[in-house]
Amino acid sequence: MSRNTRFKKAEVFVCKEKESPSGAKKEVWEKLPEFVFLAVYFLDELTMREPFRHKDVSCVALSPKKIGEKTLRFRITGKSFEVLSVNFEGRFYRYFLKEVIKW
Repeated sequence: MSRNTRFKKAEVFVCKEKESPSGAKKEVWEKLPEFVFLAVYFLDELTMREPFRHKDVSCVALSPKKIGEKTLRFRITGKSFEVLSVNFEGRFYRYFLKEVIKW
């Protein structure tokens, strides 16, 4: 199956730190206005295994677009994924994702 047929539209969320009225700092996830197209591959579907630093990685996403933010989450077809690390080498950018169960 071609990578181009696996691309799906994903919503992008960025973690911003806000201060509450009491002065405590709180994480708030803000949605970015633009969408990103991602091809998500679960680790079971990959034929080539790479040495992952994170044991929590559940899937890898490929994207032709680079997102420069540090703390990201993607929402694709109802599932939420947190970005653990990013590899910017090569034709497609690789995002190593962990599925977020409760958000």
